[in-house]
Amino acid sequence: MAHEFSHMLSPVEVGPVTMRNRVYFAPHDTNFMPPNTPPTDRAIAYYVARARGGVAAIVTPNLLGVTASGAALPEKTLTNEDAVPEYRKCVDAIHQYESRVLAQMTMVGRMGQTRPAGGITSSASAVRVDLAPFAREIPHAMDVEEIRDAVAMFGKAAQTARLAGFDGIEILGAGGLFIHQFISPVSNKRTDAYGGNEEGRMRLALEVIDAVRGAAGPDMVVGFKLAGDEFYEGGIGLEDAKRLALMLEGTNSLDYLTIVGGMYTSVPTHVPPMYYPLGCFVYLASEIRRTVKRINVNCMGRVNDPAQVNSIIADRHADMVGMVRGLICDPEFVKKSRDGRTDELRQCVGCEEGCYGRFRRGLPITCAYNPEAGRELELTLEPAATRKKVMVIGGGVAGMETARVAASRGHKVSLYESSPELGGQVNVAAMAPRRDDFEQMPRYFACQSQVLGIDVHLGETVDIALVEKEAPDAVVVATGSTPRQLVVMGGNGQNVVDVRSVLNGSANVGERVLVIAGEHGVEALSVADYLSERGKDVTIVTEFFYAGSEAPFGILQTLYTRLCRRNVSVLTLTSVKEVRHDTVIVSNIFSGFESTIEGIDTVVTAIGSDVNDVLYTQLREKGWEVYIVGDCLQPRFLPQITLEAARVGRQL
Repeated sequence: MAHEFSHMLSPVEVGPVTMRNRVYFAPHDTNFMPPNTPPTDRAIAYYVARARGGVAAIVTPNLLGVTASGAALPEKTLTNEDAVPEYRKCVDAIHQYESRVLAQMTMVGRMGQTRPAGGITSSASAVRVDLAPFAREIPHAMDVEEIRDAVAMFGKAAQTARLAGFDGIEILGAGGLFIHQFISPVSNKRTDAYGGNEEGRMRLALEVIDAVRGAAGPDMVVGFKLAGDEFYEGGIGLEDAKRLALMLEGTNSLDYLTIVGGMYTSVPTHVPPMYYPLGCFVYLASEIRRTVKRINVNCMGRVNDPAQVNSIIADRHADMVGMVRGLICDPEFVKKSRDGRTDELRQCVGCEEGCYGRFRRGLPITCAYNPEAGRELELTLEPAATRKKVMVIGGGVAGMETARVAASRGHKVSLYESSPELGGQVNVAAMAPRRDDFEQMPRYFACQSQVLGIDVHLGETVDIALVEKEAPDAVVVATGSTPRQLVVMGGNGQNVVDVRSVLNGSANVGERVLVIAGEHGVEALSVADYLSERGKDVTIVTEFFYAGSEAPFGILQTLYTRLCRRNVSVLTLTSVKEVRHDTVIVSNIFSGFESTIEGIDTVVTAIGSDVNDVLYTQLREKGWEVYIVGDCLQPRFLPQITLEAARVGRQL
């Protein structure tokens, strides 16, 4: 045991079971399988990697949840005992590594959609979700008989979970999902026994707890996830949550509470991105822990550091810490901490590009930083059949990941970067406000270079002559991209600069700024945040329906909040036709009607990038064994870049 993390690594009793340490893999949807079906081999491998990495427990997601009442459901749900063997396969695989397994249970209620499978979305009341691009329907308000059927469904699922060998059950009463919709005055406008006052709004939750505990029996753990603060006007605040926690404890049927913050549509959001401080919701759990007397209290929310976890436990803010993104990013978080290898930790940066961002698009989750996440069966790491001398040119994320994978397989790798430091564009991204977490990436890769013996050359530009001198067996070109130029009249004027030069400090920017958002990520929004924070008068112009259309929802929600509070204007469906000194001519992309924006000191372009593939073309023409990765092949988002690098590193 690493002495400095003794609190984190100490065992803890949770009801009838002992957890081997204080870190667990908290529940989250993965899109690895259809909703409400047993875990696939892909999902099992994903969970097993975290169990092997040392977590005390894994809470599998939403194994009861249905998206629409009356829709056709898969045959093998957790409410069907015929599915027991398939669920047991997952449980047994995790148990091999001495981790406990709990099944989280809920329904999604008004957060669902009828479009995929028909049926209806049901909730406490016919109240639509605010600010949720993924749930726009006014739900059906359930009658009492439907509520009782739902409660019975929870009990049936708990019985199946018991037969499948789960160690426990977590009831999800937070995040704005079904049970939370009954608890919250924001979504529950009922006047019958399931609404009205606090006791009425809690009735469903208490009935579900009774049904689950009755089916689970005394030998299984039963927990409940509760919002410590909804961060919603008219919603549940911390003082309200304290009363609810005492009501939950008073059932004498729960072994723990997990306290989280917000809802998926609130600000702060339920899944806080890099703009929020580490442990941003820990204070909520700490207050609840001081309120209840007999049950354990867990916390969640932007936890990615073992010292942070150890401090939370040592200072008695919580009994256990739930991690999702930190363990997606590095499944060996506990093991590396225990073994004193914290320098080797791949710490989550909170970018949400691979996890929450992909989930909200219906894609299987992964990690922008760790492409092996969710691809444990595909991206295995086998020793190279023939050890090669590999030259990687470019020290951005693509080059660094390729070099790391190649060296891990036994190749002799040298890495060349023309600038004085590793990192490439993530170093520029880290200069925007509250995005300095990106600095973790080059830190991790620099450490890996030392551990793996990669020969790193900084401040050295590579040409054909240097490649011929080094005489590698294979060359990987990862030379990145350059900012695309604005091709309109006046687009090359002195007052037109690109987003990278603004963030790295090389461009002079006046007081009134027009930012052109010609890409679907957050470059334009980030530079607008950077400039408006410095007191600039900023207007964003975009041809799209909104700027940042491909950005992760949590990031987008947070950035727009920051920009709107500083009165940053966004002109949508608008293209730039001409830059005429301090006047910019724009037009509506549908009508073609032109207008002018006057008094602009600086135009900042965030309109994409052009590939820098000259060296690759030269090497290929000379017959070298050469590979190309990253932006120099095609500018893309981080998850695509790191996945490509991981695959090339395995091809060498």
